[in-house]
Amino acid sequence: MSSSSGSTPNATGFVVNACSLVSSVLIFYDHLLTMSREVDYIWRAKMTMSTIVFYGSRYAALTYGVFGISQIFSWNNYASCVAMNLIPQILMMVLLLMWTTFSAIRAYAISGHNPYATVCVGLLALVSLSCIMYIVANLRFSRAPSSTGSCSTFFSFTQHLMNKVSTAARVCLIASETTVLIILIICTPDTDITKASFAASMRRNGLVYFAVMVLLNILDAVLFVKGVFYNVFPSFISPLSSIIISRFVLDLREEFDQSSDETLLPSMQFMTNLHAPDSTVETDPYLSASGGQSSSTYEMKDITY
Repeated sequence: MSSSSGSTPNATGFVVNACSLVSSVLIFYDHLLTMSREVDYIWRAKMTMSTIVFYGSRYAALTYGVFGISQIFSWNNYASCVAMNLIPQILMMVLLLMWTTFSAIRAYAISGHNPYATVCVGLLALVSLSCIMYIVANLRFSRAPSSTGSCSTFFSFTQHLMNKVSTAARVCLIASETTVLIILIICTPDTDITKASFAASMRRNGLVYFAVMVLLNILDAVLFVKGVFYNVFPSFISPLSSIIISRFVLDLREEFDQSSDETLLPSMQFMTNLHAPDSTVETDPYLSASGGQSSSTYEMKDITY
C-alpha cells in the first residue's frame, strides 16, 4: 500500500502496465458484483462515518482503476505523462487514509471503545501514510523518455533515505494491522443478544480481512528487502483494501438491517391487530418516512462500525 520506492524501475513497463490492468479489472468486477447491494444498503442510508469511509474508499479505487487502464495507452505528452504517474500515487494515499480510518473505527468498536487501542492503531497507520506522503512530495519528473512513457521519475533524496522511509512505512502499516488482529482475538463481544450476534460477525469477518492484509503487506515488505518487483505489488494491495472495506460495510449493514426488520416485525403486527381493518395504522416510530431506520439505530451503527 505504499508508493514505488526507488529511482530505478524494478520492473519493465510491460509488467507495470499488466499489473495495473489486472488490478483495474479486479476493481471494476467487484464494483459490478456489489453495485445492487450498494444501492440497497448504502445509497438509502443516512450519511455516517461508515458511509463516508465507504464512498471515499470505493470511488477512489474506481478512479484508480480508470487510471490503471489508461496506462496501457501511450502518453507522448509530457504533462499527461506526469499526471498518469502522479495522480495514481495521490489516489493510493487517499485509499490508505480510508484504510487508516477504517482500522481505527474497528479497533474502537471491538476494544469496547478503548481510546488507547484506537490511538495506537490510528497513529501507526498515520505514520505509514506520512512516510508515503513524504515520498510522493519528493517525486520528481524529467522529460527523458522511459519504458512507461515520455517522462522519467526520480526522487530528490538519496536511495539510502528512500529505503529507510519506505521500510518505516511498511513496518508501521503491518504493526497497525497486526494490532487490530490482536484486538479482534483477545476482545469478546458484548453480552447483549443483538450486539453479541453483530459483534461476532464483525469479529469473524475482521479476522479474515485483516489477516489477509497483514500477510500481503508482509509479502510486500519481503519483496522490497529482496528488491524483487516491489514497485508493482502495491498496485494490488491498495485496491484490495477498498474491496475489503466495501464488502465489510455492506455485509454488516445487510446483516444489521435484516436483524432490525425481524425485531420490528412482531411489534408491527401487534400494531396492525389493534386497529380495525378499515382504520389507518400509525407509522411505526422505528421507521423513517424514507423506509430507513431511526436516528438512534444509525448512531448504534456508527458506534459499532
